[in-house]
Amino acid sequence: MKKQLEAVVLLKAVALFFEQFLRYILLPQHVLHIDLKLRLTFLRALSYEDFETVLPFIDPRSFPLKTVATFSDPSTFDSQIVKSAETLNLILFTDQIVTVEDLKKLNNEKVIFERIRYFRIDIIPFIQYHIETKKVVETTFIISTDTKTFIDMMLREFEQTFGEFQCDLDDVNERFLPGSSKFSIPINNESRIQVYVIEDPEEGD
Repeated sequence: MKKQLEAVVLLKAVALFFEQFLRYILLPQHVLHIDLKLRLTFLRALSYEDFETVLPFIDPRSFPLKTVATFSDPSTFDSQIVKSAETLNLILFTDQIVTVEDLKKLNNEKVIFERIRYFRIDIIPFIQYHIETKKVVETTFIISTDTKTFIDMMLREFEQTFGEFQCDLDDVNERFLPGSSKFSIPINNESRIQVYVIEDPEEGD
């Protein structure tokens, strides 16, 4: 366990060093004098402008990236770097709305929404769209939050809309939040969307 913790600390230190290094080389007085190509698997950019600035320094063999973490804004959903990443971690602004059209553009294997404050994700209309079109969803969407009020609100909305599809999800091997509702929503004869709340596996360790 100690070695695992040390490895995590080391990785975080390397990531921090690399981020500071990038900030240094991307200063205007340095950019024009550097011929550098970096092999990456992870990219953290705070804006679309950061993507545009750092792109010339990324070795093309790095794409598609394993993970991209960035703040969410309209241009983010159209970025090829974002859309091609295996895992996309989006940090939402206060009062931001992620629309059905935004969600349609995200075909990553996994999309994680990090909640800052009040925001809205049109996930229920998005599911209804897939029910109507019978189009299979191949992305795992995760909304990460530690606010019980938000979780309860979301579950109430699902119960009101998809209450007939509540089930125990006995075939899903996850640590469900005790007492929380779970859903298995049919899209077509072969595919279903599963909705549930889990506890952070690191909590309590």
